[in-house]
Amino acid sequence: MVKVAVVLPAFNEANDLPPTLAQVSQSLASLQNIEPKIIVVDDGSTDSTADVVRQFSGSCEISLASHKVNRGLGQALVTGFQHAVTDADIVITMDADCSHDPALFAQMIRKIEEGSDVVIGSRFVRGGEMIGVTLPRRMLSEGARLVMSTLFPYRNVSDYSSGFRAYRSAILKALMEYHGTSFISERGFACQVEVLLKLRDLDAALTEIPLVLRYDRKTGDSKMRICRTISRYGCVIARNLLPERLPRATVHVGR
Repeated sequence: MVKVAVVLPAFNEANDLPPTLAQVSQSLASLQNIEPKIIVVDDGSTDSTADVVRQFSGSCEISLASHKVNRGLGQALVTGFQHAVTDADIVITMDADCSHDPALFAQMIRKIEEGSDVVIGSRFVRGGEMIGVTLPRRMLSEGARLVMSTLFPYRNVSDYSSGFRAYRSAILKALMEYHGTSFISERGFACQVEVLLKLRDLDAALTEIPLVLRYDRKTGDSKMRICRTISRYGCVIARNLLPERLPRATVHVGR
């Protein structure tokens, strides 16, 4: 049995979280030879997000981790990872707003079992697409892809900012061991780029599968602030271009 934990960072997602949980639970239940768990990280929500989790009755185990105040996506992921890696073999992260398709779980798990350390749901490979995404948000994603692939080329990676990912638990443990408690320092959406750049230090093996991002299925407003996100991308890039960066790790990750 492969233990799979799905981490859902959630901030004021009371409307979109119920259908997301239902879809995630249904997709996990359809998979064979896995032991599934859902971990929702309530990042200081002021709506009934936590109550939605407590009242949910699906076909797999679900747990709630709560921040008393909003600490940002980066720290929500840290909390989710810390809860997940204790007993999971594979950790999947996705948005809680119905924009990611849990039907991709099977393909992600298979890629991990075939040797990948991280599998990214990518909007920029053949079959990937963005539906319902505003032009400024689309330009930001395209710009991040162009800049990051130019400055920090990573084999098999075209989508540096996607949050729909599957991680081998061992690579997350190695990441935490190598970088300590600050393995994610960015609060906002730039944390996704930060994690990928730190995975480069571990020579992690990455692969991508097509993702159709369905922003038209969201009912709530986007949490992304474009100008701030661009600024934080710039800070992440600057830190990783400095010559005093940490040397590459010599961590062995069993595959």
